[in-house]
Amino acid sequence: MARHFWNLRGKRDTQELLAAIVASSDDAIFSRAPDGIICCWNAGAERMFGYGAEEIVGQPVKLLIPEHRRGEGRLFGEVSAGELVDHYETEGLRKDGSQVWVSLTVSPVHDQAGSIVGASTIARDITERKRVEDELAEAQATLVRRERLSAVGEMATVIGHELRNPLGAVINLLFLARNRLTDHDDPELDGYLDRIERETNRAAALSDDLIAYMQEHDPVIVPLDFGAVVAEVLELTPPPPGIEVSVEGLGVDLQADRGQLVQILTKLITNAYQAMPDGGPLRVTGSKSDGFVEITVEDSGVGIDPAVAERLLEPFFTTKPTGTGLGLAIVKRFTEGHNGTVSIEGGPTGGARVTIRLPHAIAGATP
Repeated sequence: MARHFWNLRGKRDTQELLAAIVASSDDAIFSRAPDGIICCWNAGAERMFGYGAEEIVGQPVKLLIPEHRRGEGRLFGEVSAGELVDHYETEGLRKDGSQVWVSLTVSPVHDQAGSIVGASTIARDITERKRVEDELAEAQATLVRRERLSAVGEMATVIGHELRNPLGAVINLLFLARNRLTDHDDPELDGYLDRIERETNRAAALSDDLIAYMQEHDPVIVPLDFGAVVAEVLELTPPPPGIEVSVEGLGVDLQADRGQLVQILTKLITNAYQAMPDGGPLRVTGSKSDGFVEITVEDSGVGIDPAVAERLLEPFFTTKPTGTGLGLAIVKRFTEGHNGTVSIEGGPTGGARVTIRLPHAIAGATP
């Protein structure tokens, strides 16, 4: 098969003009024979794809196509049938292995007898345009997600607040009922009352967690003493019998929202208590490293199934029969609101460690 193109106009000056236009074009312009071998190559193609003409002429055009794009048969099928492919957006492959987004116009080339003897391609680099489009699309998607989250948050907050009042009334009425029934001798009735209390407290906890998770929380950053915050949490949630809590790093200072840090530690320590039904040591540690404060809560409990460890920070995911699935999600959200990170380690045979990493200096802290 011939690998040259005929001069369709037959005029020397026109040939020279067209050659000059092709040579000086910023776009990549190249041609290929029907068997896919590249026949000519301009300076724009060299700049775009990185191959010099001496390297690429005589080579298959598939060198310019990423592996995952080689199944796109439209460019070859339609051009071989004599049709023009105009502004086809795809990816090209550079010599160095990097990819470039291109807009292709591919035209069949005919000889004097009208037979198709190849195809000419004009490729325009649209990488920057695609980047901007992707950024705009991501920004729009983020805005939509935020609007949806805000709407869900408002609904959850309303539901949470609306639940608080009747739940509070049920808890108060249950207290009064127990006082009235002190003289009865009915263990079954006591069981009913205990269950009512457990389920009501569970519903109240879910209501509080919904409000805590869904509301927007801009942390109010202030200097804090780690030991003082831990002492406050342990006073609010004292360890059950059989659990021995040790605290290290009492003198560590940090910057955080006090209320949110108290909630973070309360959730983590309460989770640790629940993971230790047989008791044991529980260690809470504060330390400084590389401009960060690390807070770890390490229990000696039942351990973590590696298959679900990654999901424990997801909202509404729980391995507990009576859990809300929001405790660790709240920890994650509050921590990330401080530009920090949270990680969970542990194994199925026992013990788990949760590490909170917060920047030691956070913008907005008051001196």
